[in-house]
Amino acid sequence: MPVRGTLRSSAAGLAALVVCAVPAGCAPAAFPSPTPATPTPVASTRLDWQPCAFGTCATLAVPVDHDDPAAGTLELAVVRVPASEQPSLGAVFVNPGGPGGSGRSFAAAFDRTGLERYDIVGWDPRGVGGSAPVSCTDGAGTDAYLALDNSPDDQAEVDALLAGSRAYAEACRERSGVLLDHLSVQDTARDLDLLRAAVGEERLTYYGASYGTAIGAAYAALFGERVGRMVLDAGVEPRRPPGVPQAAGFEDALARLGPDGEARVTALLDGLDSKPLAVEDRVLTQTLATAGLVTLLGGGEGTRAALLAAVAAAEAGDGSGLLGAADAANGRRPDGSYSGLVAAFTATYCADDDVRTPALARERWAAERAAAPVFGSAMGAPWLCVGWTAAPAEPLPLPAAPGGTVVVLGERGDPVTPYAWSQALAADLGATLLTTPGTGHVAYGRGSTCVDAAVRGVLTGDGPPPASCP
Repeated sequence: MPVRGTLRSSAAGLAALVVCAVPAGCAPAAFPSPTPATPTPVASTRLDWQPCAFGTCATLAVPVDHDDPAAGTLELAVVRVPASEQPSLGAVFVNPGGPGGSGRSFAAAFDRTGLERYDIVGWDPRGVGGSAPVSCTDGAGTDAYLALDNSPDDQAEVDALLAGSRAYAEACRERSGVLLDHLSVQDTARDLDLLRAAVGEERLTYYGASYGTAIGAAYAALFGERVGRMVLDAGVEPRRPPGVPQAAGFEDALARLGPDGEARVTALLDGLDSKPLAVEDRVLTQTLATAGLVTLLGGGEGTRAALLAAVAAAEAGDGSGLLGAADAANGRRPDGSYSGLVAAFTATYCADDDVRTPALARERWAAERAAAPVFGSAMGAPWLCVGWTAAPAEPLPLPAAPGGTVVVLGERGDPVTPYAWSQALAADLGATLLTTPGTGHVAYGRGSTCVDAAVRGVLTGDGPPPASCP
């Protein structure tokens, strides 16, 4: 994604989000306002499962506007990986985050060790992949959008950034129409409840990573009595503005490289701001370099060597490593076309983000630079949704104690969704917080026997997790 993503707000911030899980990512999402009573799902038939590349696939028609079901429907693309041992004990629903990650791909690759008697069900959320995907521009237009200087130094650069952001927003409206008005986390949570009913589950068993935790939290707020067992991995801070900006997480990860690493990255970004680096027929700008850096930082120790190598190469005049990391995060293909990730992330993020004016963007930027001098500056002000054509959803207070079992996983060194976000999410939901010492993003499936056993124990109902994992 662009760099500001996983729960951030600027074209440069999308990359962070996609680092989350499968391309997952994360930014503090606002939760929409509750309806007067718990919404009742519209009538739906059971899904017609058919063989497909992911396992078995189906589609589910859901209202475009849940408050006006007669206004039309869209179809969600759903996959089920059937239980490999019988009898089946029901379904575990999974989501990789982003926003913009494919739930079908995630379900197909989900580590089901210890979950063999469960169906794994994933879906592409509305606006993503096979579920009425958002469309904004062609490859050249997306290149131009991602090339915007996200940390403007003067009024001329501010004007150029705002004009580019507004042009992209208008292109999204022209191509995607009314869908843009119905992409909030509440809309997705309501879709999930219809999917739960269509699969035949009385209560929801759910694993969500990164932005997927926002979906789970919104579900708990709207359908608390239907929560069965829920794991929220790498929590997204639901309050707005967040107490700890995402840039601070990347700043902490950068500090772990040592003072020499910090100085080198700072010098590299400062240099690229005034003189982008040619990479064949393209250029590595400060914005794209920041996207590449946060993408590699998001991998923790597993991508440290690649990060240092990419920085060293850029210092020597070869920006291909950082540009390649940015391209991978943004979904740019070798032929210059893009997957739908940038469009889906932007539209879904802006459905809940509250920054709509340059003044508020500047105010938030000042706070982020104070908390994180390097990345708070380089990631830029949260301009992403300034000029967006859809109004933001109203925040939704979270329930102090939803029904069922809810466990939040937080890694102390997570650079994409800072540990403080998991702490706050667990406190707001009255959930159990499982703390892990890792430095990557998302804890499940990263090699910790303790974490993996705890997650499986929660999802199968075999017992509560420990307070922490070594």
